[in-house]
Amino acid sequence: MKPIPIRNIFRALHSPSASTVLHNSIHSAQLPEKAANLQTSARIAPPKYLISTPNPILRHLLPSLLQTVTFLQLLRFPHTRQLAHRPLQRALYTTRSSNMSTVEDAKRNAAREAVAKHYPPNPKFVGIGSGTTIVYVVEAIKALGVDTSSTGFVPTGYQSSQLVANAGLTPIAFDALPEGAVLDVAFDGADEVDDDLNCIKGGGACLFQEKLVALQAKEFICVADSRKLQARLLTNWPSIPIEVAPMAVGRVTSELKKLGSPLPKLRTAPVKAGEAHSQPVKTDQDFFLIDAPFPKLLLPSDVAQGQDGSGTHGVWEVTALAERVKLIPGVLEVGLFCGLTGPQAQATGGIGGQKPVAAYFGMPDGSVSVRKAS
Repeated sequence: MKPIPIRNIFRALHSPSASTVLHNSIHSAQLPEKAANLQTSARIAPPKYLISTPNPILRHLLPSLLQTVTFLQLLRFPHTRQLAHRPLQRALYTTRSSNMSTVEDAKRNAAREAVAKHYPPNPKFVGIGSGTTIVYVVEAIKALGVDTSSTGFVPTGYQSSQLVANAGLTPIAFDALPEGAVLDVAFDGADEVDDDLNCIKGGGACLFQEKLVALQAKEFICVADSRKLQARLLTNWPSIPIEVAPMAVGRVTSELKKLGSPLPKLRTAPVKAGEAHSQPVKTDQDFFLIDAPFPKLLLPSDVAQGQDGSGTHGVWEVTALAERVKLIPGVLEVGLFCGLTGPQAQATGGIGGQKPVAAYFGMPDGSVSVRKAS
């Protein structure tokens, strides 16, 4: 009798859309073969990946679910029944649990401090982003114990809208804002942040809405864990997300290569979890995403010291590249949040800025590092 692969049980429980699979694959980790098989001869097929979810209740239930499923499988084989009373969860999660716990605690710590310092008294509108730290931002807002009945929370995507509603807060769509309305503050995460607080965003395919909300806010506050902080963008995060019209994918790809991107790729995801066949990931605007790698992006200070950031040799200063890519016909938005902060934009007569005024990074030791824009 053949055992039932655990991954098949997960497929039956959860068959996500392509965009959800992409989000899960970015924020999940491989389970080592030996750990999955308990370092025994028990014939248990390991899952390809563990489902990740921004819902903290579901995330903490998954280890127990996997332990129960594995326990039932072991009971099917007489020669492995003696394993049934061993600490399966610890064996399965030896590699993953400690790192995951540290990272999630770091995100929670950063969110708590950011909300404590920047959530204004009696705000009318608050932006809620789509990053993986946002679940902890909403948690921290609820923990303040303040009256939120007169506050509208403006989400940057469907998942963050559901998160807001499930927390008992009032979501309001961006296009439902009153004319001339300005957000008091916007909280969001980032895929990578440099020394000047320029950000790469768009790993979760919500970059257009995220930029709209950031630009409409008096101040944008970034919340992340320490892995996201790098001296220059494109150090660890491999590419810049670019949202494009489907019919323009070919032309935009060609133009990106001319600008120095060695291998821009259309973002795809499996049609169904576990299947090899894939299709382009669609944003909420039914646009596609191109992920474009470039050499590390320079800061204005690098250019001031004599480095060429004009793209002549494929090397770009961050704002120069963002502006140039945005000019390509067919590009809706670029996943570079750079240039002015909200207060800087307001000082020049604008509404808001793309760049955060401050970034809160949760550190492995439990502390929070705060960086402020100059």
